[in-house]
Amino acid sequence: MKPRVFLLLVFLVILSFRAFCSDPSPEVSSEGLESFISKTLFIDGFAVTESSLGGIPLVVTIPLKRAGKLFMIEATIDKETGNFLFDTGSQHLLLNSIYFRKYMTGNVISAGGSTGAVGKVTQTRIRQLDISGIKNDNIAADIADLGHLENRRGVKIFGLFGFAMMKNMEVVIDAPHSQLRIYRLDRNGRRLSTTDTEFRTDLTQKAELYNDVIFLQATIAGKALCFCFDTGAESNVLSNWLPKKIMSTVTITSQSNMNGVGTASEDVLYGKLNDFTLSSHSMPGMPVIITSLENMSEAFDHNLDGMLGFDFLNQGIISVNLMTKEFRMAFTKGAKP
Repeated sequence: MKPRVFLLLVFLVILSFRAFCSDPSPEVSSEGLESFISKTLFIDGFAVTESSLGGIPLVVTIPLKRAGKLFMIEATIDKETGNFLFDTGSQHLLLNSIYFRKYMTGNVISAGGSTGAVGKVTQTRIRQLDISGIKNDNIAADIADLGHLENRRGVKIFGLFGFAMMKNMEVVIDAPHSQLRIYRLDRNGRRLSTTDTEFRTDLTQKAELYNDVIFLQATIAGKALCFCFDTGAESNVLSNWLPKKIMSTVTITSQSNMNGVGTASEDVLYGKLNDFTLSSHSMPGMPVIITSLENMSEAFDHNLDGMLGFDFLNQGIISVNLMTKEFRMAFTKGAKP
């Protein structure tokens, strides 16, 4: 099974995602083993400034909609508009087969999740992604049934949208103001825009970009750990295979059973991180879920000790430069974990 397919579906089983959407019906043609959506996926935003060559925006601001602890981006395909979950834990664009069922005519792959069988995935491509004038052609995408996720929250999901759609850009996630800003960069990774001011940075560190997913090194109990930066996670997550010295720093508050898409289930612990440090900045008191991340590590093909989700994201403004691999954060005054 291809890693990107397994990763997307394992991630969906572990965490709940919800978004509002409509039912699109664009045309589709077949190319070899993959179907091809011969339409443009358009994301509406505000072009703050434009270049002198071709009128391509240098920076675009996209409104983020809130659905609980999830962030949504509105998109349009074939005159139908719906919402994508902004999910930096996804390696590729993922479409909901409930609304893209007619495209499931290509390469179908069976897949499983952390707590049981998930279903089948079809691989496809979208002719063009247009983010208010910033365009990318021939975008790889997966199609899978996300109905079980919709049922858990009672809302609809158009699909998932992550960093793979923003290659070689700087992405600023302003959760407190519900905005996403995308900057075009020069060959050295600097912003081309000269009119938009930089935000004050409280911490800066190098990040690892692997398969279009950001990994950060953080410290708990003096030990360096690897965390996935994941805007689609409703809470921070810590692996249950970590040493007792690390686990002893977590205050356990409750325990419950997590049901997956299949018949299996597993116990999860809820608690608070009392000793979490990122780039020498202490961030105590953040909520955390403790569960197995074995399947996630296998899917990422990367050691994974934890995931940083909404409770981390909501503490300030975050910049991820996908060219220089630099992660920066400015904490919002009065932000609480």
